[in-house]
Order: sequence, then structure tokens, then C-alpha cells
Amino acid sequence: MKLLAYFLFFLIFSLVTACNNNDPYNEMMNDIDISIQESVKEQKEIEKQWLELKENIKNKIATDSIGGISFLDSLIESKKRYTNYQKIELLLFSWEILYELEAYQLALEQCIKATKLSKLKDPLNMIYQAGSYTQLGNFDSAKKIIIEATEYSPQYNWLLGNLYEVIKEKELAIQQYEQLYKSDTIRFHFCVERIKEIESGTPLLLELDYSKIEEVPKLIIM
Repeated sequence: MKLLAYFLFFLIFSLVTACNNNDPYNEMMNDIDISIQESVKEQKEIEKQWLELKENIKNKIATDSIGGISFLDSLIESKKRYTNYQKIELLLFSWEILYELEAYQLALEQCIKATKLSKLKDPLNMIYQAGSYTQLGNFDSAKKIIIEATEYSPQYNWLLGNLYEVIKEKELAIQQYEQLYKSDTIRFHFCVERIKEIESGTPLLLELDYSKIEEVPKLIIM
């Protein structure tokens, strides 16, 4: 009897184990886990390739601005390879490089190309254009664009104050900073510091200061 009992116990245990190993739910979860791991790996590879592409563009533009832009144009003209969103990102990335190289006209042209690729308003594009216009001495265009950008976020009033500094309108600059500070005394506390600097005789800005601008929302529907 004991032998029979042991045999039945072993048989039941084996059946239960086999059922657990072949549980459809467990198999499904394993498949999902594998799929997630593969997706994460694939996404990391895509991000790596994207960063490598941007670094390649940066190096080409830094070495030869015209040649680098031509290379980027060839990518932009490729309708199938990249989405319009990706193309816009690359164009605005090239603006950052060209602006740093003080190639302001070429930088502006990259923003204009980006504008043509979308029917959406892009605040980042707008304030980049304003920066180029400011450095090119087209202050009216810069002011118009910044004022339009303030409709999407009050933080761009900081750039309007910057512009007034550039054109030596110190009182108007202080006025902008005061208004921005009053709209949110915690978020825009840096305006108080800038007002103090101006009043103490610190040299006025010669270009827009983007360092105080928070991350810009990408595309806004018109």
C-alpha cells in the first residue's frame, strides 16, 4: 500500500509540475518579457544611431559650414528615411551649431527650412529665429517674433527684455523683467538678479540669453 501511495504521489506531482511548466499564461508572460527586452534593445540602438548622426552633422558643419548644410539638405530631401518631425529636429540642431559659429544668416535659413516642413507653430523655432534676427541687426523682426512667442509661454518675456538690453533700452528691459517676475515670483526669481545687475552698472547683453529658458514644448497646433 505504501508503495502504491508513493507511486500515486509521484504521478500527481509529475503531472502538476508538467502543467505548471506548460502553463499558457506563463508562456505568454515569458513571450511578453522577451518582446519587451528586444524592444528596449532596439530603441537603444535607434537612439545611439540618432546621436551618432547628430554628432556627424555637427562635425561636418564645424569643419565646412556649407558642405555640412548640403549634407543635411540631402537628408532632409529624403522623403522616406526621416519623418518631418525628425527633419525639423535636425534643422534646429544645425541652428545651434551655426549660431555658435556666428553664422547667423545660415542659422536663420535653417529655421526657415524647418518652418516650411510643418503647419504647426514651434516655439523653439520662433525664439531661434529671433536670436538670428537680433544678431543680424533686424530688431523689428526679432521683437515681433518674440512677442508672438509670449502667447505660448510668459517665459519668453525674458527674451524680450534681453532684446531691449541689446538695443540699449535699459528701462524697457527692466520693465519686462519686473512684469515677468511678478507673474511668478518663484519661477522667475532670476529676473530680480538681472535687474540688480543692470542697476549696478553691469554691461547690457549683446545677444539673447537662452540659458534661462526652460525646455520648450516642441510643436503647437496653430
